[in-house]
Amino acid sequence: MTSCEEVSTSSQEQVKEIVSLLVKAAKTYQMYLPNNRMFIRSLENVKDALDRFFDENDALTLVVREFELLHKGEVVYTDSDKHQSLAFRLYRDGIRLITFHQDVTTDELVAFFDALSKALEVDRIDDDLVTILWEKDLHGISYVEVTDIESGGLEASQVTKEASQKPARSLSTPVKWNKVADDVAAIKPAIVLTPNEIQEIQELTFSIHDDLFLRKVWQILSWTFETQPTVDTFVDLENALIGFLDKCLATRQIGLAADALARVRIMAETLKDDQADEILKRIIATRLSEENLRVIRDLLATTDEIQHVQCLSYLSRLNTEAVSPILGMFPVCDNPSSKQTIISALATLASESPECLMESGQDSSPEIVEAILAALETIGSERALNLAATFAEYPVARIRRRVASMLGSVRSQESIAALTHLSNDADVGVKRRALVSLVRLEGELSVDRLRRIFTSKEFGRLRHDSKMALLLTMRGLPSQAQGQVAKSILKVRPLIRRRDAEDTKIALVEIAHLLDPAMAEELLEHLIEHSSGRLRKAAQTALKRITNDK
Repeated sequence: MTSCEEVSTSSQEQVKEIVSLLVKAAKTYQMYLPNNRMFIRSLENVKDALDRFFDENDALTLVVREFELLHKGEVVYTDSDKHQSLAFRLYRDGIRLITFHQDVTTDELVAFFDALSKALEVDRIDDDLVTILWEKDLHGISYVEVTDIESGGLEASQVTKEASQKPARSLSTPVKWNKVADDVAAIKPAIVLTPNEIQEIQELTFSIHDDLFLRKVWQILSWTFETQPTVDTFVDLENALIGFLDKCLATRQIGLAADALARVRIMAETLKDDQADEILKRIIATRLSEENLRVIRDLLATTDEIQHVQCLSYLSRLNTEAVSPILGMFPVCDNPSSKQTIISALATLASESPECLMESGQDSSPEIVEAILAALETIGSERALNLAATFAEYPVARIRRRVASMLGSVRSQESIAALTHLSNDADVGVKRRALVSLVRLEGELSVDRLRRIFTSKEFGRLRHDSKMALLLTMRGLPSQAQGQVAKSILKVRPLIRRRDAEDTKIALVEIAHLLDPAMAEELLEHLIEHSSGRLRKAAQTALKRITNDK
């Protein structure tokens, strides 16, 4: 082994050690408070290992796959357990590249572990990991999410080089066509096709099954327009362009079709003419033929993620007329990559007019509604998120839960009204998410609402774990407001049976360590003083734990 290879191997071993320590620290943070000795020791180990790595490197960059982390093309971490895997946690929320820079601080590492922990909370009732990291504004830790790659925020060469040479390309980057032959390129200025010659090319396109020939055909068609960029030329090219795109799909050259369709749109936009716009609409309309859509469905049915990326590029070049047919593909997609492809395409097409997603409305299947909500969430504008209120009374509980979470990101009369309705939902999960969203939007104004719910007879009859889940909605309140709600719960005994009241207080004791420490101490001391038996013992144990973790 050469000295260069030895250094490389040593560096990779360092990276594996760092990732292992990161995973350990993340798990420790979930189990203990940030000031706990166990976590502090794990944090110091991570920082020491990073500092040693930075002695010879400026940054540590990891490529994120679903269950793996890679460094310089080599797998340095793998774990297929979705509940434990650090890679899956990052991948699930769209992070594809994460970098720890030389100037990363201990406080930023703590903030990073806090973000990971929050993203794993029960049913993910808060924001996703990307949003939480963005809010923390970490300068020493940077990341690239999948939307950055799609919008050109990351150079394709970076992804390709890092991710074990997997082909990738920024969807908005102009395509640089392969040079098929020097002599063809040399005669480019001389090519001017007549309508008859264009018709011949169209006929040849259907009769010849050669990928290289297809690319040459596209070069000739595009050069023809470049030489004479007029409406008349575009009119002459219409049938040839339709035939060419159909042939690309028939031979499953979806990448070439996507690039050609993007160029066709540019042709029409360059002309700024109503006739050119009508031609473009007709060309796109033919993309929605049953035969062409069948090819897209077949490509999405595969597990080839590269083809999925190409399908996304192709579908994103269509228009809002394609929203309904694309939605119809969603229920037959079996793998996450194809589902995400459809959601991303819908979000791109509907970004300017999200209302076009709502035509299916309340009568759609749960799968279709989930796709609509996912697309609205991907768009992320207040206008789009507000449309989620349309499904506040949808009969399937998991849909209402998602609606309740989404509406917590938009402050409007519609969202508040829908969340107020959902806070009375029969499903505990829907009720909890609605309360979390209301606390986020209303702050201390939601105290009276929580008091009424937590002191009601209906609340007392809930199962213990359901009570705990609902009580955790207090976490979004400031300390004083948490105390106001807790004191109301302590007076619950006259309203309902003693057993239910005691069970409610036990649930409050069990979540005390997750609330504001000062308020929790006051609450537990009150329970110790005014309770007996199991409740008093549980409060004493909880208070001891909080005191020791200070």
